[in-house]
Parts: sequence; structure tokens; C-alpha cells
Amino acid sequence: MEMSNALQKNLMQLFPNKIIYSAELCKNISVHMALHREAKRAGVSSRQLTESNGFVWKDIERAMDFSGEKVDESLEVVPVINQIYTTQTFLGNAILTEEQRIAVYSYAKSAFDKRFVEGKGLSITEEKAIILETIFALQGRSADDDESQSKIWVFVFKHFCGYTLGQGTTEYQHYYRFFCKAIDKVMRLTNHFLVPTEKNGIRYQGYYDTLLIHALEPADAANRFFSILFDFYVNTLDCQYIPGDPAFKPLVKAIKAKWNDNFDSEVDVRSAVVSASFKTLLELCQGYACVFCEDIIHKMDVITSGYGIDEQLDTKHFRLDLLIYRWFQQQSRGQRKQAQDSRKNHRNDRVAIHRSDIHASYELIDGIAYIVLPKIRFEESDCQLIANGNRPQVVISLDGKEIYTEPMKIFGNQLFTSREYRFLLNQII
Repeated sequence: MEMSNALQKNLMQLFPNKIIYSAELCKNISVHMALHREAKRAGVSSRQLTESNGFVWKDIERAMDFSGEKVDESLEVVPVINQIYTTQTFLGNAILTEEQRIAVYSYAKSAFDKRFVEGKGLSITEEKAIILETIFALQGRSADDDESQSKIWVFVFKHFCGYTLGQGTTEYQHYYRFFCKAIDKVMRLTNHFLVPTEKNGIRYQGYYDTLLIHALEPADAANRFFSILFDFYVNTLDCQYIPGDPAFKPLVKAIKAKWNDNFDSEVDVRSAVVSASFKTLLELCQGYACVFCEDIIHKMDVITSGYGIDEQLDTKHFRLDLLIYRWFQQQSRGQRKQAQDSRKNHRNDRVAIHRSDIHASYELIDGIAYIVLPKIRFEESDCQLIANGNRPQVVISLDGKEIYTEPMKIFGNQLFTSREYRFLLNQII
């Protein structure tokens, strides 16, 4: 299926690596509509047309698309800095060796002194080092420290200059302007997530939130976010993680609705106070938010199972893995055992996460024949009907006649899943 030269040229201008970021494409209305028209004429979807011409689609934001590989422990300071910026979605997710950590601080401090003591200009690598060191420094703050924006900046400036600055001083304002410009410049040049100061009429604490998001801080706020996801894993997913489960999209919508005090969301989630940085991430990166939540729940599932932890989690090299693992170990013994028992009891359950997956099967156990219907994860539209009182039915027909019907047993907090059904064949025929 060939596309026009004009359309291919426009797509290549937007996506020179032939990776189409769906959210970004939707914002370019003229190219989006031109693609839609050509696909319609060809009788295929926009995705099918572009993929047949060598493009790849991704449903996450460009600023969140990094490989995530661990930092080479043998690298010296500048290669370390460059590798972090080219591989990490969250710059503070990389855990360095003690020697590398000291080297980054020394390099960044020298760059800071070069700028503010010697009055010289900085290279982009030096500015990258200062921002990276700022992110690492924020991870070393005490949980009891004030999280307000003004106190964060006071902490950052003291980290570099060695003494506390008053907010109204000329020196404070001088540092503040430099850091804001450096954050904006570095994040844009390296294509990393940068929180705007305003979007769609909503004001954000742009530079402050950018630093906290990349630092995966505050840690206690991360713990509260993990608790929300774990509650969903236990009560809605039945401690069953399935790759690609459509449940994560309504989960993100529900979390955002809960934070915005909109309780008419389609999924009921545990309420928890979470810092503005995590809220901002989910609001501004809706595509990545689903991937982010799924990744965390996957890691929780691995820890709960007790198998493959060393293969699936790397707590030595990645801060997010370390935070999740520590959070799980801090849960009560009863909570952990309940989740572990539930996962063990349901590990062999078959779950249909799409309509095309719904197939009855026959089983013969000790000479007795059964019809087995898997668990069914209902789609969002179906869940809304169920929430309004329209309970689904199991219906078995023979020669066009209904011979058995029963209301389905369902569970979940408004994102519903049916229980597995096992019918004795000789009782219904």
C-alpha cells in the first residue's frame, strides 16, 4: 500500500526516525487528517497504511521513549552523564557506583563554580551535569524536609554554594534564573520530559515538578502511589498481571478523577494523598501513564510471586525498582501473605481480556465432563452498564434453545471481571 509522496514527506518531517507517536500526530491536525483520508481511500486503517510503509507506532509520548538500560559501571564521569541522558526516561532512575556518584558531584560543582565564581560560560555537558547533580541531590533529602517549592530551591542552592540563601537576595534570584533556563535548555535538547508552566489554562510548577519527577521524589509520595496501584492489583485484578491488559487505561483515568475530586469515574480506586509531581506526570503524559502503571504492577506481581525477582527487578541499578521493592517489604506481613495466597490460588485462571478471547472449553476430570468459561474482563462500556445495574448473564443454548441461564458472579471496583464458570455437563444437557 503506497502513500503519496506529500504525505510521506510530512510524516518524515514530524517523525524522522519513522516512529509515529500517536499523541503527537493527533496534535498536527492537517497531517493527521491527510493520513486518515489516504487510509480510508485504501480501505485500511491509518496505522496499517503507515506500517506498510515502514513506520512504527508508539502510544507513549516522545519525551518518555528511552531504552532504560543500566549505566556501565566502568565509565568515567562525562560518558556516565551522556549515557544517563540517552537511556533514562527519568534521569534520577539511574543508580551509580559510589565512585561515579562522587565524580558527577565534583564535575557539577566545578561547573557551578566556573559559572558563578569565575563568571565563565558553560558547555552543554556542564549544564547537563549541574541539572543531573541537582536531581541526585534531591534524592538525599530527609523525608521530614519541607517539600514546598521555595524550600526545595534553598536546598538546591545550598548544595552547590555551601550556605543558605534568603529568597529575597540578589544571589538567590540570580541562581534561580540560571537553573530555570538550564532545566528548560537541557530537557529540550535531550528530548526529556519537561513540565510546562501552563497548559490548557492549568498552571504548573514547571521547573520544580520537572526536577521531582526526574528524581522520582518525594519517596513517601511514591509509596502512596504504589499503595493505590497495589490496591488495584489485589482487588480488581485478583493478583493476576496480564501483559497488555486493557484495565490500565481506565485505571489511569480513575486515579486522575479521584485526584480531581470527580467520583463519577468508571473505576473506584483507593484514595491517597500523592504529591503534585506524580499527579502532573499522569495528567501530561497520558500515553506513558498507562505504561508506567503497568510496569509498576508487573514488578509488584513478580515480587508477590517470589519468583524471578533478580531477573525482573534490578535494585542495584534502578531507583524505581529499589523503591518498589522497599515499599513491598514495608507492608504488613498479613497484607503480603494475603496477596501471595490470592496470586497462588488464581495463577492458573484463564482471563479473557478481549472479546475475541472468550471461548468455552471442555475439561474431563476424574471421568466427569465440564464446560469451562474463563474469567472475562469487561470492557469500559460494559462496565458502565454493569455499574448501572445491568448484570450480565451466562446463557447456554442447545439447538437454538436456551437450556441454562444464570447471573454472572463478578468482582472488582467498577472495572468488572467475571469469575470462572465450571458447569457439570450432565446437569445441563
